Amino acid sequence: MSIAALRGECANLRARLAECEAALAEAEAREALAGEGFLTIAQIALLAGMVERSVRNSASAREFHTVSERGRTLVPAKEARRWLAGRRKAIV
Repeated sequence: MSIAALRGECANLRARLAECEAALAEAEAREALAGEGFLTIAQIALLAGMVERSVRNSASAREFHTVSERGRTLVPAKEARRWLAGRRKAIV
């Protein structure tokens, strides 16, 4: 196999890996949302179809309750479900 062919195959594998990682992240976020634990801001952004900065702005505006744990901002799943229910593009 030529170097060019190997590069092409590597690019294809990277794309497939990125798709797999995105699907896994969404599945983990959905699982967290269905439970009674906490979600990260990144997980909420993924489910809301928003960028993290916008979700952080919503949290700062007190649109939903957050807790800080070891330097991380977390949102109780019940609170995340309530907030996401009002979002148009949310995946819930």
